[in-house]
Amino acid sequence: MPLAADQNELRALREAIDALAAEQQALYQQFQMLQALRMNEQRYAAEAYAPDTGPPRNYDDVVRERQAALDRAAAYQAEMDELYERYRQIELEKRPLLERLRALSLETPAEP
Repeated sequence: MPLAADQNELRALREAIDALAAEQQALYQQFQMLQALRMNEQRYAAEAYAPDTGPPRNYDDVVRERQAALDRAAAYQAEMDELYERYRQIELEKRPLLERLRALSLETPAEP
């Protein structure tokens, strides 16, 4: 394969890997945000029965609010699971690109 073609392939591989890495970074940031939201909902659900300083709350309202918080936490967990799966898929997509990049890097002398 001519040198220019190798350099073009190297460049294309790097660009593809960079794009996948950027997508993974965005997924990771979304994952962290959802993780924080889920933890807040779980904390809210756990504290639902804690006594307030005000008048006593209606038991049914407290149970309903607690269940709603648990449902939101479960929804966040489901979204996190989807993000994690996509992150893993991207990692699998990157693997052959990285292997080809390594192989080309060993074959191709550095640009002057």
